[in-house]
Amino acid sequence: MPRRIIVTDDDIWGEIVKAWATGAKVLQSEARPVPPIPTTPEELKQLWHDFKIGPPPDGRITRVEHVQPDANTLLIRIPAKELVEEFERELRAPGGKYEAPDFYNVLWDHVLELPDPEQRVRLQKLRIGDYSIGMCM
Repeated sequence: MPRRIIVTDDDIWGEIVKAWATGAKVLQSEARPVPPIPTTPEELKQLWHDFKIGPPPDGRITRVEHVQPDANTLLIRIPAKELVEEFERELRAPGGKYEAPDFYNVLWDHVLELPDPEQRVRLQKLRIGDYSIGMCM
């Protein structure tokens, strides 16, 4: 199973993507220029390295795409079938966990624990639906 892309510095990653969205030229937290949007796996790995975003994305990434719809266009992101199915198998397995990004745990001062596999699969479904049309609002 290919591992998920891991972000360990959600603050800087969020700031970079927000800057791409808004056209900002400088990262306020870093006082350095906003990096260009990566267009190749190599550029993506370099971005992860340069900004210490997390472990480098693995070798399964062979293409990088980016889209920015306008406010009047609904972009529906459909996740890769094999990743959805593999993650669901992990969630149903004994001892399976739904590990939400750590910033949720920090901001809510609570670690999400769902011992029931069906609740973990439900959360997966809910998050897929939310993120498929989410516009960061």
